[in-house]
Amino acid sequence: VMIKLSYLESLKQLVPNLIQDISAGAPDLSLRFDLAHYTAPIIEQQLIRRETDLGISSAPLSNEISSHLIGYQESVVIVPKQHPWAQMDAIPLTALDGQPYITYSRDCTIRQYYDSILESAHVKPEIFAEARFDSNILDMVSYNMGVAIVPKMQRLERYDLHAVPIQNEIPQRAICLL
Repeated sequence: VMIKLSYLESLKQLVPNLIQDISAGAPDLSLRFDLAHYTAPIIEQQLIRRETDLGISSAPLSNEISSHLIGYQESVVIVPKQHPWAQMDAIPLTALDGQPYITYSRDCTIRQYYDSILESAHVKPEIFAEARFDSNILDMVSYNMGVAIVPKMQRLERYDLHAVPIQNEIPQRAICLL
């Protein structure tokens, strides 16, 4: 049996545990998995068109998709390790005002989430670049092209980056199994 699983790139650390749980729940089946990361809107489209079986993403916008809350994802400001902010215990959102900023593409659901957080704090960073995937944002920040707000993820350790907690209270981002 082939199970197609689509997920947000920033949530790929959840995939092995989910696969293990699914496999343990069906020990008599010969399961295979087809894994791919996409943006939240694409995952939703795939689920509606039945092109994928499961998704790990933010809460769905469509009523056609059932979901189960599996947790919340913390956000952090990422900076190169040599950046002056790397030594800070936490950073206020106001520090990002006017700063070179790497953000998600407008077609990413997380972009609206972060834009609304910055807007409610009356903060306007200088957008230097937009990218669809976390890896592109992490690369650009590690090359000192700007700072970014991203979900806290394990893979940050593999880059020459420092994740600084956000001082402000911001709305939590729900993560769901779709």
